[in-house]
Amino acid sequence: MTVHFPIVFTFSTSVFNILYLFTGIKSFEITALHSLAAGILFTAVGIATGIYTWWLNYLAQPMRAVKIKIPLTISLLVTQIILFIWRIADPTVLDSLQGASILYLLLVLALIPIITVIGWFGASMTFPVEKH
Repeated sequence: MTVHFPIVFTFSTSVFNILYLFTGIKSFEITALHSLAAGILFTAVGIATGIYTWWLNYLAQPMRAVKIKIPLTISLLVTQIILFIWRIADPTVLDSLQGASILYLLLVLALIPIITVIGWFGASMTFPVEKH
């Protein structure tokens, strides 16, 4: 169940930042920061429970899904932490879309495909689809 929290908070970070850019309402951007913080927390929890579940259910056997999920999840967590530190250091990072702000936004938007692929392969372990 804990794997759903990183997904929703990661998506929420991007959505609330986009809402901020379209509306200029600072509360959306602050909510994006809160979502990012929660995403970091629950990504760490998801990693711990994921490794435990993989060990428990699959005896930690090497599997294609796990080989894809582990580096992507580490990349996700590192990117989230970088974005969080960046945003704390520069609260106005998205106030004007120039230079570094564009890179920040692209990293935020990159969270969506990363978490989607992680979720897809996680679901393939929970609901395996065998080819006939």
